[in-house]
Amino acid sequence: MPPTCSTCWPTIRTPTPSPCTWKLFEAIRRVSPHKAVVALPAGRADVGAFAQSHTGNLIGSHARKAAALIQAGAVVVASTDELVDAAITLAAQRIAPKANAGIGLITGQAGPGLLIIDDLRFHGVNVPELAPATVATIQGLLPPLTFMKNPVDTGRPSPAFPQVLQALADDPAIDAVLMFTIHEPAAVDPVAALARLNTDKPRAFATMGLTASIAPTLGQLKEAGIPGFASPERLALAGRVLSEDAAAQARLQIVQTVQLGGAPPVLLTAAPNEFEAKALLENYRIATPAGHACRSHAEAQAAFISLFKPVAAKILSTEIAHKTEAGGVVLNIKSEAELASALARLDAIALKGPRAYLIESMAAPGVELIVGAVRDPGFGPCVLLGLGGTAAEALQDTAVRLAPLGRADAAEMIAALRGKALLEGWRGAPACDKAAIERLLVAVGRLMHEHPEIAELDINPVRAYADGVMALDALVVLG
Repeated sequence: MPPTCSTCWPTIRTPTPSPCTWKLFEAIRRVSPHKAVVALPAGRADVGAFAQSHTGNLIGSHARKAAALIQAGAVVVASTDELVDAAITLAAQRIAPKANAGIGLITGQAGPGLLIIDDLRFHGVNVPELAPATVATIQGLLPPLTFMKNPVDTGRPSPAFPQVLQALADDPAIDAVLMFTIHEPAAVDPVAALARLNTDKPRAFATMGLTASIAPTLGQLKEAGIPGFASPERLALAGRVLSEDAAAQARLQIVQTVQLGGAPPVLLTAAPNEFEAKALLENYRIATPAGHACRSHAEAQAAFISLFKPVAAKILSTEIAHKTEAGGVVLNIKSEAELASALARLDAIALKGPRAYLIESMAAPGVELIVGAVRDPGFGPCVLLGLGGTAAEALQDTAVRLAPLGRADAAEMIAALRGKALLEGWRGAPACDKAAIERLLVAVGRLMHEHPEIAELDINPVRAYADGVMALDALVVLG
């Protein structure tokens, strides 16, 4: 079998029909530790028109390209303006590899400072509070009624601005320094303040003013090798790309064990129904509800008697990809009479082939997720995690990574969700078992690697609990 260490993981990935795409991935992966790479992938309008699963719609080609570029070590941006600004920022300086680099901001005006901090935090950038010793130093330099914990709002810049800037840069939690002031040459000289800063930490500056007025300042900063921009939003982008680049390089340094190997699996030759798809998941230690596949009402009644109540009754057919939308799922069945009524409803659904039923015990309430995978023609299998289960397409809160996955990849996917607080004990609820979610993601990556015949896999919803996860539905689409 191939090696299992992620330091050589490109050699263990499923061969793809696009060697040029894979060469691009490898080139970025090898170059980015030495020189920053910024990428602008096109194709955001692709909504997966030919996808058969919810996962396929959520993980269009743009999301796959972005995920691959990020995993290779690139910083991904959304426009040509961002591409230029990111390149200017990273060409001048980089933060050493770090998973959660701290960004510090000093501003002469509160309004623009709020815009910058809001943008950074919205994108998940770490803006740490300053150490008590740093705050004490700044308190001795600034008047009261200014904010000093990060960002540092100096009010109208004073002669102490350079000393405040130095105190911010000296804080151990800060890995890069951002500075913003409205163009006021009589109040502060940003070129002198930043050029004389006694630190090797990256720095960037932004201002606002008439183009002709601010041009000399920005030109002098460029000569000094310090990125300078003409808006608070562009300064926020500089902080973001510095943080994302440091995180990308830290990720590449992690040696992960990718669980592959063992006896070759039996490949699927026909699309499985839900019961068969769940049996495949069980082979990868992915828990599913107790249930029985039944070919008649009598078998369904026997299954109902043997299972913990209440149960769910589902139409079991590969003709219907999305059973809920077709009326093929009946929930909370507690009696044999209710089961008979449910089976009658399922019998009303028109089918061309044989009719069968899946009778399952209902799962306990929990946080609903969607987990799935799509096989990209260029990058191979890509795994998706999202919040919301059956509402995932409405929420659009997802993370994507290439497979096979290590545990660090899976943990990063969880951390990338905007609504991850729901997994951490929201409003008194128990915290979900993140380790179990990580194991599920790794298992899906392994499944897709070992089953090249699978084009799409949709496990939706997945219920996350304090002590594990459970796959409530499964759809397998063969390529």
